Order: sequence, then C-alpha cells, then structure tokens
Amino acid sequence: MVLYYIWEARNGTKFRDEAHNFNDIWRRAERCWDECIAAEPVKNSDRGLPTNLKWLKPREPFIKMNVDITMKNNGEGSAGGVFRDHEGMCIGAFSSSIPAMMDVALMEAIGIKKGIDVAREGGITHLVIESDSNQFDDYDIRWVPRSCNNTADCMARVALSFPGDKVWPDSVPIWLSETCTADLN
Repeated sequence: MVLYYIWEARNGTKFRDEAHNFNDIWRRAERCWDECIAAEPVKNSDRGLPTNLKWLKPREPFIKMNVDITMKNNGEGSAGGVFRDHEGMCIGAFSSSIPAMMDVALMEAIGIKKGIDVAREGGITHLVIESDSNQFDDYDIRWVPRSCNNTADCMARVALSFPGDKVWPDSVPIWLSETCTADLN
C-alpha cells in the first residue's frame, strides 16, 4: 500500500506538478491498512478468546517474528511474517506463496521455515516465533547445545539407514531407551 501511495505521489509530481507531503502519504497508507483490518471477519476460532489480549514485546536482545498463513479454497496459500524488536518497532517483514496443499499444519511449518530463513539472511541471532496456528494448545521451540540433544542426533543418524519413515508409537528399541537414559546423567 505504501509503495502504491508513493508511486501515486511521484506521478502527481512528475506529470501534474503536484507537491506532496510524505507524512500524508504514510497516514493515508496507515488509514487504508486500518480499514482493511477492520473489514476482515473474525475467525470462529478466535471468538471464545478474551478481547483484551494484545501483542507483547520480546525481551532484549530477541527479535519477535509473528507469522501466519492463509489458504484459498483450491489449496493455494501464502505466508506472511513481521519482525519486531524489543521496543515493538517493525524491523522487517516477508510474504511468500505456498503451493497448493490441503494441510494447514504443513503450510504453517512452511511459513515458519520461510521466516527463519529470512531471519538468518538478515543476521538475526535471537528469535522468538509466534503463530496463531491452533494445531497444538501450546508449543515451545528453543535452541539447545548438541550435548543436550544427543538422542535426537542419534535418531537422525539412525534414520540414514532406514528407508522411508519409521515411528515407534508405544515402545522404543532398547538402544534408544539406553540413549535417553544416558541423556539424563
């Protein structure tokens, strides 16, 4: 929207000798954005939530990435995200098309991955990720050193020798149980 208003002002100046105040351009874009947000219907899943919830700033030195996806009826989708610092200032954003699929959880994961890629390319080293995906009641993703991730590392290496996917839903092999126990010591 902002680019459109800048382009419109540029054309007015270039072709009609109109003078423009760039603060007015920004106010017009903000007003247009606010109208778009106000016109958007409330999602059914959000109706039971308290109305006083609001976005919270991350603690310094973290950057917070809020990410969301949207999907058309044909399965095509897109992801968008915003990066804000500890003062709440927007320091970057992204949008990305997602190929047709009917898996909302996978689309959310793709959106989060795209955001992580953008953050890495932008030199962000401390990142908090927020999404309104309701696939889980809550989730927490955090970095740990390799010494705290030995069992998962072992599973990744073991997976190289298994063709396809393997899931152990009820009980795990003894070697995996022993690796988990070693992590505790």
